[in-house]
Amino acid sequence: GSLYQYFPNRDGLLDFAIELCVRYTTGMFQEYRPMLAAMPLKEALNAYLMGGLEWGQTEMGLVRFFGRAAYQGDPDLAERVVRPIATVMRETLQEILAQAQARGEINSTVNIEQTTRIVNALVIAVSDSQLLPYLNNYFQISNDDVPPERMIGVMIEFILHGINMEAK
Repeated sequence: GSLYQYFPNRDGLLDFAIELCVRYTTGMFQEYRPMLAAMPLKEALNAYLMGGLEWGQTEMGLVRFFGRAAYQGDPDLAERVVRPIATVMRETLQEILAQAQARGEINSTVNIEQTTRIVNALVIAVSDSQLLPYLNNYFQISNDDVPPERMIGVMIEFILHGINMEAK
């Protein structure tokens, strides 16, 4: 009952919790973005993915909430939760790729914005299937014979190869 001295009703409390979760998550991406962007591309992609999976394991309640918001289509949560977090994820990958291009790791003719969107979609499919096992039933990214770490390594090589192929 004492919580309601700060919030007029249950919805007010939920709104506060949602805002807190979104700020926490987007703030974390913004904090790590410069460090990731400064790394060589292969190391940055590996750190982004493995760090995200490790963080997701420790924040499973938040991951499940985000997963429900992202995959169940609630329009309110899509705008308040999914869009801001998805945007900061895409922007982080874009900065990683842009800095790699500035260092000469990616050909200057590669369209970073378009490439980022494809890489982001691939990263989401692979990482979400590991954080939300019901998605792995659909995507079939990993199993006992094909561990997630191996698939992440293969995906990173696929991305690097794809960017180099596009650059030719």
